[in-house]
Amino acid sequence: MVEVDILGMKFLSRVRVFALDLLFPESCVSCAREGPSVCSLCKNLLTPIPPTCIVCKKFSPGKNRSPAGRTCPPCRKKTVISHFFSPFSYQSKPASAIIHSLKYKRVHSLASVTAEILGDYLLRFRVSIPAGAVFVPIPLHPRRKRLRGFNQSELIARDLGAILGIPFESLLFRSRPTHPQTSLDYTARRANVENAFSAHTNTRHTLAILVDDVKTTGATLDEAARALKKAGVKRVWAITFAH
Repeated sequence: MVEVDILGMKFLSRVRVFALDLLFPESCVSCAREGPSVCSLCKNLLTPIPPTCIVCKKFSPGKNRSPAGRTCPPCRKKTVISHFFSPFSYQSKPASAIIHSLKYKRVHSLASVTAEILGDYLLRFRVSIPAGAVFVPIPLHPRRKRLRGFNQSELIARDLGAILGIPFESLLFRSRPTHPQTSLDYTARRANVENAFSAHTNTRHTLAILVDDVKTTGATLDEAARALKKAGVKRVWAITFAH
């Protein structure tokens, strides 16, 4: 049997990382300035938008014991998501650069950056998450996850849960493959994700908080929320980095 030199392997790994850092120093994904993946200047350009209704996009401040981001009463017929949080417009360069680099350039360190920013956002607007809540990432179909190699929503949800001390659970799975939403209009997006999600039938959580990178029409989030409600979850919130 060949003995493996664990210490030697760790040393070589550190040397490899050091060499790569020298040859390809880390830089900001938004402005390309050498340094952290999101520099302090670009972080300051990220101007958070107060929580809004997920449907009509009207500002929704906290009221009495209800946290900010609640869905307006007239809009509750259109979604089962009761609260929504999304701090940034995807049209802003720092936000779009962060998501694009995490999702397509595989800069995994950005998951912890986005999670930290989301945690600060919830704290800033005094969003108190009730006991018994669980973070649930929007899942990829296994075929797409194998192709990409990871699920960015899962990375964000895991890191956000670690920061806030809230469990992370993959309660959802894709019942069928879907086309990428980016190339579809509103009607086609709805049809594309209809009945695309299923949840584990033994779900007994009182609050599930869906986590995704970007919300566009909200079709994906809403279908995922309906699957969770069907499985027995009492309430569903949603949080995304941008919209």
